[in-house]
Amino acid sequence: MNLLTKIKNRLYREFNTDWKVVAMDLNRDNNELRNQMKVLIQENVDLRRILQMYKEKENV
Repeated sequence: MNLLTKIKNRLYREFNTDWKVVAMDLNRDNNELRNQMKVLIQENVDLRRILQMYKEKENV
């Protein structure tokens, strides 16, 4: 194996490793944002239900 091939293979492995680390970080961030969004959507639904109850109570 010549020196150029060794360098190329090493850079390729490092690039793959770096890419995988970045992908894992992005996936973790995506999961965190998804969980935050679920919480916010649930809060929104709860507030809408409370608002609807007040509106019904006001109309009675």
